Amino acid sequence: VCVCVHVRVCVNVSVFSPVGRQGALDAAENGVANGSWIQHYGLENASLSVQYVNSLYWSVVTLSTVGYGDITPQSPWEKGWACFAIIVSSGWFAYMISSVVQVGARTSEMRRAYEFEIEDINRYLRQRKAPVDLRVRVEQFLHSRWQHEHRRNVEGSIDRLLTDALKEEVTYATMHNTLRH
Repeated sequence: VCVCVHVRVCVNVSVFSPVGRQGALDAAENGVANGSWIQHYGLENASLSVQYVNSLYWSVVTLSTVGYGDITPQSPWEKGWACFAIIVSSGWFAYMISSVVQVGARTSEMRRAYEFEIEDINRYLRQRKAPVDLRVRVEQFLHSRWQHEHRRNVEGSIDRLLTDALKEEVTYATMHNTLRH
């Protein structure tokens, strides 16, 4: 991703720089508003690093789908900070999504393991000619136990992944609903 952004930034600066591309100057002469984004923002005489940071800001905001918003950074330092914040926030968001997906995958694995155990126990009880009502009670017990373990795992994930404030809200909402019923 970093290499992709860097290449995109370098292309933006080199292709649209009035010094690097005669076409941008020609476009300005033919009535195209300011010729290029570099001219539009008055960066023709800015250092290459300032042009780079401006292009980096545009690339990161575009690639991350954050958008351009009403409040935008103005200085190269603000734009650099915005890029850093967007990248870190996107990484954090990806981590959170990944964690939720892992919880779902772990739950599916646990469910499959539970179903295999039930199948093995039922097969064993059938082979030993255990009464049907006993087999049903065993399966109900194991199902209840699995639900309890699953609930504990979900609660552990909530405790591990959420902030204290969100945990309080979840606890209040779930206890409120439980007490109402």
